[in-house]
Amino acid sequence: MRDSLGGIPILAIVTVFIVVALGYMAFNVNYTKAFRMKNKVIDILEIYGGPVKCSSSVNCKRAIKNYSNEIGYSTGGKISCPSGNNYGQFENLFCWKRIPSDASGLDEGSSYSTYEISTKINIDIPIIRNFVVNISSFYVNGQTSPIKD
Repeated sequence: MRDSLGGIPILAIVTVFIVVALGYMAFNVNYTKAFRMKNKVIDILEIYGGPVKCSSSVNCKRAIKNYSNEIGYSTGGKISCPSGNNYGQFENLFCWKRIPSDASGLDEGSSYSTYEISTKINIDIPIIRNFVVNISSFYVNGQTSPIKD
């Protein structure tokens, strides 16, 4: 009887270890997707002249959507951008904020802006969601180089 009860704590420890290890790996996979998406969005926005011009360009929208489908990036529902001035949202994939830039010396008489891009790390894993309720607020941030307005 003593030997049969002695295996239960070890089984519980192994189970907890497996759940933690799998949760960590799932977080890393989703972090990598969000990081890659942020980098690609920055590249595309620098080509097309920012998110405002991109939202009116069919090719720009298609490039971003195709890349998100290609890598399997998803926000797991509605993305929540910080409230306030200059925040925008693009097709429920990322948030952006315009930051006026002092890019003197690049082109006299022109204004430049950088854009802060935030992509959401989707952590909608059912087992972890049952234990931690408010875990879906992790974002990866980056900035574009100065873009001519």
